[in-house]
Amino acid sequence: MKEFIKITGTVSFIGVQDGTNNILIDITEEQAKKVLGLCGDYSGYESTPIKIAKDGSYKFKAHSNFDIDVYDNNDESEQAFNEIGKDSKVSIFATLKDGEFKRKKYITAYLKSVNILDYKEYVKYNPFEDDSQEEI
Repeated sequence: MKEFIKITGTVSFIGVQDGTNNILIDITEEQAKKVLGLCGDYSGYESTPIKIAKDGSYKFKAHSNFDIDVYDNNDESEQAFNEIGKDSKVSIFATLKDGEFKRKKYITAYLKSVNILDYKEYVKYNPFEDDSQEEI
C-alpha cells in the first residue's frame, strides 16, 4: 500500500526526536475515518497513523528522517519545521505506507511537507516553570 494524502489539523506536538521530524495534529472523527478507509483492512496491524487520545479526540501522526519543506499559505517559507508553534493550523502532505518489523505489521505516515495556515509562535517547554512538583 502506498497512498498520498493531504490532511489539515491543529498542531498538538511538533519536534525532532532522535533525528526524526515528528508531527502530531488534532483532527476530526470524520478525517480519521477517511484516513482509515484509505488503509483498507487494518485490523491485523499493530499501529496506524491515527491515534486516539485519552479524552477521545483523534490525532494524526507523521514523521520523516529527511528535511521537511515548510510553506506559509502555499508560499515557500524560511520557517524551521520544529519552530512551528502548538495550536498552529497546518495542512500536511504525507505518504501512507504499510510495513512489517519483527513480525508486527504497521501502517505509518511519512511526512513530506507542511503548509502553515495559521501560525502560532513556538514556546519552548520549561519544566521549572511549574512549582507544583515537590522537590525531594
